[in-house]
Amino acid sequence: MKTVRIKKAVVVGLMAIGMTALGGCAVADQNAYIEKFNEGTSAVDTACDQFQTDLEALVNDVDNAEEKQKVLDDVDAIKSAFEAIEAIEAPKKFTEAHDKISASVEEAKKGCEIYSTVLSGVSSEALSDEANFDKFLEDISEGDTHMNNATELMQEAVDMMNGDK
Repeated sequence: MKTVRIKKAVVVGLMAIGMTALGGCAVADQNAYIEKFNEGTSAVDTACDQFQTDLEALVNDVDNAEEKQKVLDDVDAIKSAFEAIEAIEAPKKFTEAHDKISASVEEAKKGCEIYSTVLSGVSSEALSDEANFDKFLEDISEGDTHMNNATELMQEAVDMMNGDK
């Protein structure tokens, strides 16, 4: 009987160690996810900063094909950076937050599509009168709305991961 109790105690002890190790793995997985997520959001920020810089150059020389291509490449970089965040495998604890991230990425993709369409067609001739310029601003604003929605959804995901929601 004493041997059986010792074996049970050993098994219970090993199970406790195993559960602690699993808990440690869960925390390690969460920390690894957060680290990759932070790297991803940093890539989004970098791509957005480059977009702003190149967009200013394009505005100063709207017919410059090279400047236009830089801006379009920046839009692709923003989209890719968002998609890279979505591709990170989320630990179980962050499943709901990752759903918000996926919704954020969809909004960002819509915004990027609008930016690409509008900016690929921009020219000094297309912006030569007030009506065309107003249409341009309206179209760009639609892309901005989607990007703002993407940012809000991403912030909601961050709040969820931090336990704020």
